[in-house]
Amino acid sequence: MRAGAGSWKRRGVVLILFAISAVVIFGFIGLAFDLGRLYIVRNEAQGYCDAAALAAASMLNGTINGITAARSAAQTGQYYASTGAWKAYHFQNTQFQNVTVEFATQYVASNPASGDWTQNPTDGAGYRFVRVTASGQVPMYLSPILTGQSTGTAAASAVAAQVKMTTMDQGLVPFAPFAHCTMGTPIPGGLPACTDPFLGFVEGQEYTLRWGASTFQQTFKNNELQTSELSSWCQGDVAANGGQYPNQLLEVWKYDSQLLQNKTGFWSSDQVAGNANNYAEMISGWQGEPVEVDENLPGFDTGPPQISSIAKALEDRGAMPYPGNIVYAPIVDPITGEVLGFYCFRVLESYSSSGNANWCAVFEGGCQYGSGRDTVNQDGVYEIRLVR
Repeated sequence: MRAGAGSWKRRGVVLILFAISAVVIFGFIGLAFDLGRLYIVRNEAQGYCDAAALAAASMLNGTINGITAARSAAQTGQYYASTGAWKAYHFQNTQFQNVTVEFATQYVASNPASGDWTQNPTDGAGYRFVRVTASGQVPMYLSPILTGQSTGTAAASAVAAQVKMTTMDQGLVPFAPFAHCTMGTPIPGGLPACTDPFLGFVEGQEYTLRWGASTFQQTFKNNELQTSELSSWCQGDVAANGGQYPNQLLEVWKYDSQLLQNKTGFWSSDQVAGNANNYAEMISGWQGEPVEVDENLPGFDTGPPQISSIAKALEDRGAMPYPGNIVYAPIVDPITGEVLGFYCFRVLESYSSSGNANWCAVFEGGCQYGSGRDTVNQDGVYEIRLVR
């Protein structure tokens, strides 16, 4: 009898322990289930913040209107032609809460605490960083057994920016237009020192992408300006610097500038190795080895078939609607040969395959890589990307 009673007591203890264990086990199972749901919503929130920050950064153009458009893009999905709301969660039925959009003119990705962040800039000048923060509330179904919390918060943030490009792997033309100023020692009567962020170019004017092989020999024949030859120049170059640019280049020519003496239109990099056909593909949108230009550009010329291939590639781009007709070119110092920055040009629909023809394009200034739209700073080509 006593053994039987002891057995029943042990069974009772086991049942109690099993009940307690079951509560704990189901609590942890519930915790794992609810944490998994929190993880999913957190990933959805991160995707939202990433997309919203990228969209907002692309709307910034240095004006207060750009700030307003960026905020609208991040919060409501009003992004260019899009009118739909951004991604929600819970089967797209619940919008993210506490969406915060902040702007900064400076930020160091390695230091999350850096940056002059503000939600309401007084103007848009210099603001090219966007930080979007959002959260979503997730009902807790089983984990309250252990935690007592009926809801959980999944939050995320992302920082996107307009980042100046120093390398190109598509859309780059094998031409290096001359700046209308110099970063070197000015030659008497020659080019002024560079102070203009556009290097003397004016938006909407046509400038020379490629100089014809004999242009300077004919224009500066006998070390005198042959004004009749200016009819073959692109008119933006003729009118540059108050109409003094041709005379200023003449002084550079007389100074025995090897860059002008040898300039025949094309340039190459170590990566592309001067292959005009490769550049024709790059103009057309082929992604090749990134070209990083950080030193003087070696010039090269090539035969008619290669010239024709590049002319055809430019004409194909020129026939596209904006921004498909935008290409990029490095602007070089006519005295030192130094690359002063990448800028955007709108190409035309017709180019001569003659080696002696000057090829013109419309200067567009600084722009966004791939979209051709205005950027906060206009001193080069910028891409929109996440920086944190």
